[in-house]
Amino acid sequence: MENRYIVVVDEQSQKDRLDRIATNLSKEGVALHYCELNPNNYHKRFNNGDIGFDEERFIEALNNIPFINQVDVFASDYNLIDETLKGIHVINLFLKVRPRYKRKIVIYSAQIETVLHDVLVKAGNSIENQILSIKQIAGKNNHFFKSDGEFEDKFKQLILSSPNISIEKRLIDELHSLDNNKVTCKLPPFEAMSTHELADAIESESDVSQAIKKELVDHIIALLFDIDEYV
Repeated sequence: MENRYIVVVDEQSQKDRLDRIATNLSKEGVALHYCELNPNNYHKRFNNGDIGFDEERFIEALNNIPFINQVDVFASDYNLIDETLKGIHVINLFLKVRPRYKRKIVIYSAQIETVLHDVLVKAGNSIENQILSIKQIAGKNNHFFKSDGEFEDKFKQLILSSPNISIEKRLIDELHSLDNNKVTCKLPPFEAMSTHELADAIESESDVSQAIKKELVDHIIALLFDIDEYV
């Protein structure tokens, strides 16, 4: 069974829907793992006495999701907390936790056709803010669904349409799934790194990432093949 991991942010539990989607996906050879977050559970009292959304607690909750580094789809209702909190806001918080996230994002709403207009209105008269807002919701991996009608079928098809898993993604997911306390890295010169640190470094697309990938390729080639004068 292939594993798929999703996070859903909504005031109303989508458990029944998600369970039905999971049942249907199991027939396709996919095991669905999901986590629901209700933004109403993350409140704090501000200095002026008002009670509002607590971003820090929400980010903490995201970080506490066991598969946060393996999420295939992050989905949010557009209108949250009596329309004072928008799905785009929680998506941006998720991207703070996973700044290099390149998989799928879903925004859904019963009035999905009004989302773009609402985003532009909230951006104000500044053309720069309007362009920035459009870019935030127009990414190639962003999807927009009505929350009624064919929602479940479209969500299922989106999960099934995930591209073939690359070797790099598979490696990163497997490293994140390992227990740091029970695994020792034997890849020189990175022996001091935990499995999660190694996964984060590979995903970072930094000079360290390139160095690790080179060492991995060298080790794989050396283990799998006998090649004269291979360096």
